Amino acid sequence: MNKKGTYFTLIVITIICGSFLNWKYCCNPPVTDVSPVVTENKPLDVPKKTNPAGIAIIDSKGDFKFTHADHFSFLSSSAILVKPISQHIDAGLQKLQVYLEKHPQKNVIITGYYKSDEKYDGALPNLGLARATAVKNYLTTKNISSSQLMLKSSLKESMTLSEDTRYDGPVEFQFSAETNRLEEELALLKQKIQADPLILYFNTGESNIQLSISQKQKIVNISRYLDIASGKSTIITGHTDNVGDELLNTQLGQKRAEFAKNYLIKNGIAATKIITESKGPLEPIADNATSEGRSKNRRTVININ
Repeated sequence: MNKKGTYFTLIVITIICGSFLNWKYCCNPPVTDVSPVVTENKPLDVPKKTNPAGIAIIDSKGDFKFTHADHFSFLSSSAILVKPISQHIDAGLQKLQVYLEKHPQKNVIITGYYKSDEKYDGALPNLGLARATAVKNYLTTKNISSSQLMLKSSLKESMTLSEDTRYDGPVEFQFSAETNRLEEELALLKQKIQADPLILYFNTGESNIQLSISQKQKIVNISRYLDIASGKSTIITGHTDNVGDELLNTQLGQKRAEFAKNYLIKNGIAATKIITESKGPLEPIADNATSEGRSKNRRTVININ
């Protein structure tokens, strides 16, 4: 074979070897372990939803203790309890009822909380006291004596809304350091209320009641009196001026008394403790000959017996 043929043969061999090596290592890479990677299926570390404001009723000077993550709840700007109430709370209240019955000199203070940006237009001084009243009324349905329940209120700007726009636990319970002195308290309240009863004045066609701060405190005093005075009632008496028919005026006085009754019921006073009556134009306190006198005679008086 001449030299030219030899070179040609070497070139062909080189091409064939190159093609073989390219096919072996590029088109068919080395076989490796291609079994699927198995990872441990761990659950996500999500913290459990808890209620940091759970209920706690503890007598540090006695042997009563009830705590639970559940609590009473209220919607924002509302004094109406969110229902249903937890069965765990009801079970704890049954124990509290037995305990208080065995210790009639003990009191439980219910403090209702509220925020300054919440709206409230009820008969009590603030929304916190209205919430405490709602809880008190619920406790009385569990046969807990209202005479052993004292109410307070306080601003609490740190309250936060849950996902459904409600506050969980805007009330707090605490056993009072003082024992019941009901007879003394009852006498003072009776004297204060009867000496200066709550008087509401109505204009013609008026359908709402706007109370001053001092009038709202009178509602608080009446409510407390009814809580501790067994068998007593608040008496709402409607009065009118003497313009028009006496019978119609008597009926008008009764309607105004009933309107005031519904207002008190709406604000936490039991209907069974309210008596209504009308004196019509029969007991004026001012001269009906003047417009000023007639306006004073168109009044509804809320007192106690």
